[in-house]
Amino acid sequence: MYAEGELSASRASHMLGIPRAAFYQLLAETKTPLPQRLNESIKKEINDLLAAGH
Repeated sequence: MYAEGELSASRASHMLGIPRAAFYQLLAETKTPLPQRLNESIKKEINDLLAAGH
């Protein structure tokens, strides 16, 4: 549900009873992709920073 963007990382970690950092570690270990919308948001933020010369 998280990878499909139906559930936030905060909600998913709460449902699992683990800290959000542990949830992200679990995602990395299982190679679970970020939701597409989040991926696009991160890419835009990086591109904006690069364009601004940071």
